[in-house]
Amino acid sequence: MSSKKENKMKLHGQARGISKITGFAPRLHVERPPRRTAPKTISAQGAAPAGGQGSASGMTSTRVNPRSSGAWIKGILISEKRIKERIKELAEEISRDYFKKEVLLVAILDGSIVFLSDLIRELKINFSIDFVSVSSYEGSKSTGKVNILKEMRNDPSEKNVLLVEDIIDTGFTLDQVRRSILSKNPSSLKICVLLDKSDARKIPVDIDYAGFKIPKQFVVGYGLDYNGKHRGLPFIGVFE
Repeated sequence: MSSKKENKMKLHGQARGISKITGFAPRLHVERPPRRTAPKTISAQGAAPAGGQGSASGMTSTRVNPRSSGAWIKGILISEKRIKERIKELAEEISRDYFKKEVLLVAILDGSIVFLSDLIRELKINFSIDFVSVSSYEGSKSTGKVNILKEMRNDPSEKNVLLVEDIIDTGFTLDQVRRSILSKNPSSLKICVLLDKSDARKIPVDIDYAGFKIPKQFVVGYGLDYNGKHRGLPFIGVFE
């Protein structure tokens, strides 16, 4: 065999050997985690017990820091714009009812602080502010046991008191705080809530001013939290 043929055969064999070493392995099918489906649009019906009713619907959907917190927002229940509109309507109604009266606003910490701060900027009456702090939730579940952690500083006796809360569901928290204030003989006591989850009610509580009636879903944003998180969202979102 000539040297040229031998060289060609060696080169061919080398090429075939390289092909076997560096050739692509068969394509593998890798199972990926299922993608979350796009959140659906959710709607909430505006509620005003005094008569007028509005409506609100979320126009977009989002998720909140899924890598850091594992928390997903299923959808926007009430938009930032609709919240602001409804608070202005509530403030007008409250201002009419308390015309020429001094009012003591008592907010329940911590969830109501965002609602309270926006509400007082729309009020056209004289008022003072106080706070109470209670504990009744663990995660997304109501324990049914209400602990008053901080009493109000001011004496509510002979004063017109408006109790301000972010949400009422079972009614346990508001009922406990309401009874505590009534025991101190205020001239009047009314309740204002941003969200009324009436389907979750376990004890009756009369609400004088309500922003929105919402379905029995756990919500966060605009002051409402899940284990202390997501209060700063500008909208009300359904927590997954």
